[in-house]
Amino acid sequence: LPEEFYVDSTAGSKSYDVVLMPWIEGQTLGDYVAQACSCKDTTALQQLAQRFGQLGAWLLEQEFAHGDLKHDNIMVRPDGSLLLIDYDGMFVPALQGRQALELGGQGYQHPARTAQHFNRHLDDFSILIISLSLHALAAAPELYYEKTTDNLLLAQTDLQNLQTSAILNRLFVLNHPEVNRLMMLLFQSLAAQSLHIPQLPALLPKAEITYSKLIPYLKGGLYGFCTPDKKIVVPCVYDGAKPFREGLARVNTGGIYYYGYDGFIGGKWGFINTAGQEVVPCVYDGAYDFSEGLAMVRKNEKYGFINKNGQEVVPCVYDDAGSFSEGLARVKKNWNWGFINKNGQEVVPCVYDVAGDFREGLAMVQKNEKYGFINKNGQEVVPCVYDDAESFSEGLARVKKNKKYGFINKNGQEVVPCVYDWASSFSEGLARVQKNEKYGFINKNGQEVVPCVYDGAYDFSEGLAGVQKNWKWGFINTAGQEVVPCVYDDVWSFSKGLASVKKNKKYGFINKNGQEVVPCVYDDVWSFSQGLARVEKNGKYFYINREGVEYYED
Repeated sequence: LPEEFYVDSTAGSKSYDVVLMPWIEGQTLGDYVAQACSCKDTTALQQLAQRFGQLGAWLLEQEFAHGDLKHDNIMVRPDGSLLLIDYDGMFVPALQGRQALELGGQGYQHPARTAQHFNRHLDDFSILIISLSLHALAAAPELYYEKTTDNLLLAQTDLQNLQTSAILNRLFVLNHPEVNRLMMLLFQSLAAQSLHIPQLPALLPKAEITYSKLIPYLKGGLYGFCTPDKKIVVPCVYDGAKPFREGLARVNTGGIYYYGYDGFIGGKWGFINTAGQEVVPCVYDGAYDFSEGLAMVRKNEKYGFINKNGQEVVPCVYDDAGSFSEGLARVKKNWNWGFINKNGQEVVPCVYDVAGDFREGLAMVQKNEKYGFINKNGQEVVPCVYDDAESFSEGLARVKKNKKYGFINKNGQEVVPCVYDWASSFSEGLARVQKNEKYGFINKNGQEVVPCVYDGAYDFSEGLAGVQKNWKWGFINTAGQEVVPCVYDDVWSFSKGLASVKKNKKYGFINKNGQEVVPCVYDDVWSFSQGLARVEKNGKYFYINREGVEYYED
């Protein structure tokens, strides 16, 4: 955006260009690794090491270099794919002969690097360090807590003091084949004072040729997967299919599509990868999307968990369960609920009548018909004294006492008194409340920033909330202004910039300007997720993209 940003200062006035780039959902590599190590999730770390190795192998083949690869310049998306950010240190061929403007993060760069080192081989040493770190942590996650730096594993002092480095000595003791090979390259590179490591590509896995964006495609009543331009790459042989999550997609054989959230009844479930290979055979009575590297499955009316290799890491022995959240999953045994870790260890005994997923470090539980909250050690940090409760959201939790609703903080203090007839959890700084059969919104100080004047309301999502007035629905912003008029029969919350609406008994989607970007022609629709929405038309269930393209062939 040329001359978009104007600066007026005592040193003078000037307009600057602005570069607008896509927003990336996900975690930094550092946060992802910290979470995986805290849970000792070796499977997730092994897969991460593999994916980074493929990314590194690809980078080494290019004529350019990132120039500053490190733990907070690499993003891990929800599907597990990796993306690079922060390009201000990049080398491209047109800059040949110039000096680098920065030298990259310490601990990831060769100690001999100077501003004169500015060419396509800038990333060699960083790729070696990150790959070595990920393979080592996958072999021994406890190493993460022995390091002396914010980096993944190695500090600059480790690279400068090879013989006395405690962490490098620990890597030797591991005697892990992949770690040993990468360690040998590291010592050779440091001894040669060379930033270029020609032997490195041979130790990195080549990226598989797969399609990164596949869409469930309905043809002749059966499902397969196609590219965005409708080229079928996974044959339409399944009775049901769900979009890809964390690199795998659920598929169903022998089931029947029906109206509802999950959309299937009967049949057997498994998972395929983006190459169309059935990595988890269709043998389960029920399966759920992968969350934190594991997927909940059901077999013979019992629940357990599998990893992405199809191994049943938690046997199907539980009466009920929930997906992993913050490293733990709730499970039900003998009518009571508790929590397990990713190794299947019962870290919180099954003693509660009801339990919710962990959110912000705490989980809602019910005991003797009263609700409270526990931490991950099973300690009851908020006593079970409430008539109802919901999980923490944005630092506060909704609770019910004496038939009225309010909010508590994580110390159990009632920061918003229990005076409302009903309330929902906080979303984007505001919570929906009901008073005298009317809805409005309060902030975290309990101030009513949107008066209770609406007949109905939904939570805020992406800056807007659905509200009902005179039997019609529209949207307001956080200031209470009606930005989409109340003209619809029903609406749902915004997701990825679009919201479903109902008009004349048909459903479609609008954007935040109120424009109908997908016409109201469907008998039912579900919210967008990962760029796709499930819809129903004339008894058929299929998917559309954000432009309304239908992935369906009768």
